[in-house]
Parts: sequence; C-alpha cells; structure tokens
Amino acid sequence: MPNNCQNREGREAIFAIEPSLRVWYFGVFFGIIAAIAAAVSWQEISAGNCGEWSALPGCAEAALDRTSAIVADRFLAIAAATVFIVDMGEFIMGLILPTRKTRAQKIREEGREEGGVQMYARMAAWNERRLEAERKGEPFTESFPKPDASR
Repeated sequence: MPNNCQNREGREAIFAIEPSLRVWYFGVFFGIIAAIAAAVSWQEISAGNCGEWSALPGCAEAALDRTSAIVADRFLAIAAATVFIVDMGEFIMGLILPTRKTRAQKIREEGREEGGVQMYARMAAWNERRLEAERKGEPFTESFPKPDASR
C-alpha cells in the first residue's frame, strides 16, 4: 500500500491528514467530544444528581465517566463525523474559492494591462522628446522612464 505521507523514521500514516487542515480536524474532533461532555453534564444536572454544592464533585466525576464511556464506544463514529465535517467544509470552500481567485486574478490582470498601457505611453512620450532633441541637434540627458514602484 504505497503512501506519500511517510515521516522521517519511515513510519507510514494510517490517516494521512494534510498539514494545512490538521488544526481543523483536531478542532472539530475535540469540539464534538466537548459537545458530548456538555450534553452529559446537562443531563446529570437536569436529573437532579447535583442538587447541592457538596455533590458537585461527584456529579462532575459521574459526567466524566459517562462521557469517557460514550467517546470510547463511539470513537470511530466521532472520527468519521470529524472527517465528514472537515471534508465537506473543504469541498464547499473548494467550490467558493476558485470563483474568488478568478475574480482576484482578473482584477490583477486588468491592473497589469492598465499599468502596461501607462508605461507604454510614458516610453512613447520619452522617445518623442528624444527624437525631437536629436532633430534639433540638442543633447538629450533625460533617463529612460522606470516603472512605478507603487505597482
């Protein structure tokens, strides 16, 4: 099973996660686990198991135990949901971003064309002044026009 994602020690990755998306995968994964923990904690509080402040540590421990059990039982489902959410987000952004990139490229190209036209006009005017000085026999010391540094 060839895989391009080999690290320095020669180990092969089972799940090859693109480095640019690694933060998203882990963020969504732990976000799902946090949502499960919040739901379990809410259920413990709603059930009345945490009626007094003195019962709060035991209630938190029970919620943590239940959360751990749920995550352990459903780990692959959580991992699959994570992959699905991030991949769908990447897919949707893949549909949106090329349109934005194309617009940005068009704007850049228009700017280049406009800059090119302006530079050509400056060069033509410089050449006219040079030829005029040459016809009159006068020395021409004006330097060749340079592109704007602001572009």
